Amino acid sequence: MTSPASSRLCFLIAAAFILSSCGSTQQAGQAMQATWIGKRADDFFVKQGAAQRDQRLSDGRRVYVWETSSNASMGGPKVWCSADIVASVSGIITEIRPREDSIGLWNTSRCSEIFNGS
Repeated sequence: MTSPASSRLCFLIAAAFILSSCGSTQQAGQAMQATWIGKRADDFFVKQGAAQRDQRLSDGRRVYVWETSSNASMGGPKVWCSADIVASVSGIITEIRPREDSIGLWNTSRCSEIFNGS
């Protein structure tokens, strides 16, 4: 017969193991770069949703702030991911990086869930 304390300890160890194998913001950043660097910013926004705001730089490049958020089901917490996207004068993504990242619905990074397909 196991005690409640040992059952909780087993649960915590299992949860830590599962979460350690899940995606991180760093992995999401790598996936964003691998998928989107060199692609058209318009294609990103068609697939992921429109940018919240943008700013034209003096050299003609454009910096976009992209965000997405949703509420977890059954009254769970709000989850979100945002990214800074820099596009060349011709609209090609030259830089992309996570800006803000919450815990996801299924792992430790909402951005990882979106960009790693977790």
